[in-house]
Amino acid sequence: MGIETIWIQPFYRSPMADLGYDVSDFREIDPIFGTMEHFKRLLKEIHSRVMRFWLDLGVDGFRIDAVMFLVEAAHLEDEPFYSLSKQSHSLGDSYPYPYPYPSPYGEDEYSKMNHIYTINQPETYEITHEWRVFLDEYSSKNNKTIIMCSEAYTDMGHLMKYFGFTINSRPWLPLHPDYVYKNVAAQLKESESHLKIFKRLMELRKSPIIKDGELDTCPLSKWVFMYVRKLEGHPLVLVVVNMGSETESVCAKICSDYLPDVMKVHTASVNSGYRIGKQSSLPNIHADLREKERRRSQNEDR
Repeated sequence: MGIETIWIQPFYRSPMADLGYDVSDFREIDPIFGTMEHFKRLLKEIHSRVMRFWLDLGVDGFRIDAVMFLVEAAHLEDEPFYSLSKQSHSLGDSYPYPYPYPSPYGEDEYSKMNHIYTINQPETYEITHEWRVFLDEYSSKNNKTIIMCSEAYTDMGHLMKYFGFTINSRPWLPLHPDYVYKNVAAQLKESESHLKIFKRLMELRKSPIIKDGELDTCPLSKWVFMYVRKLEGHPLVLVVVNMGSETESVCAKICSDYLPDVMKVHTASVNSGYRIGKQSSLPNIHADLREKERRRSQNEDR
């Protein structure tokens, strides 16, 4: 039939003076429409059919927006207001909920309330887990990877509940067989590793030139992209990225004549051939040796 969405008009208990919009009890189904059990059966069937409908069409997954607002507390009590004595503070791990009054987002009534009954409810994690189980079963049956990602701007404590990590000896997700020699402990021991590269880049990300510097961009070839960050009083930061699958030699100075002839390597991919702290000539850069990385990975697998 081509129907993609079902819109259900108000079905709560009501005197029906305003076609059901004059709700007298948000927790009861009006007998005109049936019972709560009828609604639960309808809801379960709709969810199952809607997901399966899109999966059967060939979609590769679902993005669940604002998932933290999915469920409200069943008692429907009013949420408390923040104490006026609390002081505003900069947003940290708790962004954006909860935060003390006054809210950095406005002075309206909603912003002054502590939303303990309308976000991050326990049932939210149960529902998202049920969705994940359904998608995993569909994935296994059809031999196809299905992705489910959600958006939840919440504190770290609530965020981790979506993942269901365990402190037991058995992991919450299956491990790849190569975890014995490809793991954090092994990468910490290596002189160069992807983990150490990531940590160096994260440290560089905190520097003033990355946060506040002027940005210049330049495609050096079809697959090689370069950008420069510059800030007065700080050394230039030059980044060259190879998006392709082959090694290329490129001249970094064809776009930026202000670049020096030689620069020091801050960070390089594991098999790029460049070493941290060494000097490199800019007129001829070998961009990201992907072929070497693949050969090394194949040798490790053997």
